[in-house]
Amino acid sequence: MLACGAGGAAAQSRRSSAATAHLYWANLDYDTIVEANLNGMGAKTVAQTVGPSYVAVSSSHLFWSTGDSSQTCSHTGTIVEADLNGSGAKAIVKRQPGSLNGVAVGGGHLYWAIGCAGTIVEAKLNGTGAKTIAKRQTPVGVAADSSHLYWTNRYSIVEAKLNGTGTKTIAKTAFPVVDVAVGGGHLYWSGFTKQLTGKIVEANLNGTGAKTIATVPDGILLEVAVGGGHLYWSDAGHGTIAEANLNGTGAKTIVTNQRGAAAVAVGP
Repeated sequence: MLACGAGGAAAQSRRSSAATAHLYWANLDYDTIVEANLNGMGAKTVAQTVGPSYVAVSSSHLFWSTGDSSQTCSHTGTIVEADLNGSGAKAIVKRQPGSLNGVAVGGGHLYWAIGCAGTIVEAKLNGTGAKTIAKRQTPVGVAADSSHLYWTNRYSIVEAKLNGTGTKTIAKTAFPVVDVAVGGGHLYWSGFTKQLTGKIVEANLNGTGAKTIATVPDGILLEVAVGGGHLYWSDAGHGTIAEANLNGTGAKTIVTNQRGAAAVAVGP
């Protein structure tokens, strides 16, 4: 289900130290947002929500997108903001076209993808001032660092400046890509083949040097995140969250029994 992924996607507040950072993810089947330590321990539900898809984290808040999982605009979606412990959740962006996909924080702004409309939207962190900054895309996952935006465009990775200008394809893929993350001086993206083999790819920030660094047979990888010197991904096929070194080695499952696991992000 490509339209329901995370960060996450996304590269959210990946400057957090390993000592204080946490993992966050959405459980699509249980309509929850979950928090855990970076080693997967202490997992707990911090928010109950309807139709969560992607999660992003700033230094002080959680954000997640909700909406119809189809690629039509027949429903409406929202962006929700909450404290890091899940309290005080409120919709800060409403009445967006139904297929809200990736959400990311970067450069003091909030970004999200609208799959059915083919757009990337930018807003202030409180949700105000929303404006479309990229059109005619097929976006799912979105990531941001201090100077650039990245998003998945079905079979490619796109880069742009934070204001949406300078859009260009920097990598093409042989399989549908679902999410993208940036951290440790590299890009990472995830997806799965027709045989439902999940793949994690690492590349330079300009998209060159792309190589598969992890595969998961019979897995559906929805989300990828970077933080605390490690790489994390969700596997909806097995209901797990996995951790690996930034080069993909040492991969191990750190959370199980997470049916519908998606939207993994790293933050305080």
